[in-house]
Amino acid sequence: MSDCMYCGGDCPNQEEYMCDGYAGDIDGLYKELIMSKWEDNSIQFPRLIAEAVAAGVWDDKSDAFRLMCDSMDLEPKEVFEVIGRAQKEWEKIVANIPKTPIEPASG
Repeated sequence: MSDCMYCGGDCPNQEEYMCDGYAGDIDGLYKELIMSKWEDNSIQFPRLIAEAVAAGVWDDKSDAFRLMCDSMDLEPKEVFEVIGRAQKEWEKIVANIPKTPIEPASG
């Protein structure tokens, strides 16, 4: 993507100076080109690891965990370091999700 679909300028490559059409995607021209959260590996990879931790997948006594360490050529403590970093990334992502107020149930 190079030329702006609104003004023909360099808006897609600018962070500070862009036309209003591009900045707000007023006609939805870029809607299909924007990556969803589901497609964004920088979100889904830490999520996967954090969820695996929550489910108890990382058992350093299991054969599967030891095979994974061997396959990665890492010691268990190094794998847990990576897991810890991924969890911190996931916590940052979750902290930045806007909170939606919960409407009381009617009835």
